[in-house]
Amino acid sequence: MVRVGKPKAWGTRNPDLVCEDKSKAWASCPHFTRASKMSAMTARDIISRINKSHIFKAIDQIKRQGYVPKRRNSTRYSLRYDGRLYPPKYLIALAARFATGKVLTPDDHSGGEYDSNKVLRNLGFRSIARKKSRWSER
Repeated sequence: MVRVGKPKAWGTRNPDLVCEDKSKAWASCPHFTRASKMSAMTARDIISRINKSHIFKAIDQIKRQGYVPKRRNSTRYSLRYDGRLYPPKYLIALAARFATGKVLTPDDHSGGEYDSNKVLRNLGFRSIARKKSRWSER
């Protein structure tokens, strides 16, 4: 998203006006929306938009990469899928990007039994192991 302001004839710049396309004037932009609505989206709102297909895309991305970024491996619980263990909190972060385009950092949501694992269970994943995932880190 790119911030654009009101035309100069209208006075001061308005940081609440947002457009995805720099070439459009704010009033004629089809992407026009209020920034306050977008910035008010919490991690819980983002996580609520995740569905099972987003989790599968996240699993595929980890498989293709062959590694998990440094400090994103799980420390206690892992999702077992196709014989491999995946870090639940990192899966949720990747799935959020596929669902909304917004990246969740480790500080945005918690892992463990009552957050990441609960989301995965609610989506139909049943095998949450009490083991660390063992993906190489980069």
